Amino acid sequence: MTNIPCRYTWDYLSMSTNQQIKSGTPETNDLLNICTQVTSNWVVLAKVLGFREIELDQLTADHGDGFEQCYQMLLRWRQKCGSQASYDVLAKALQHPVVNRQDLAFQYCYN
Repeated sequence: MTNIPCRYTWDYLSMSTNQQIKSGTPETNDLLNICTQVTSNWVVLAKVLGFREIELDQLTADHGDGFEQCYQMLLRWRQKCGSQASYDVLAKALQHPVVNRQDLAFQYCYN
């Protein structure tokens, strides 16, 4: 994987909440749970996180089903970006209008 942007560089519609975003890098269980619910839309989430078409093609070729493709994509994002792969970035990506999964952002990225 190359050139995965590790910083969120676009605006999003923030939902007001009294909850605080979790600190740190997303935990494996949170990534697993997210993938169980975005299986069919994992490519859209990947594009929002900055993956290129060639990288998506490789993930699709290497991993058989949508869940595993989503999970491997998020693992690669977390590995490539290190500490910049934060709950904040993941929450913003999930809330992006093309992903439209505010429910998952609040369920897995907020305290």
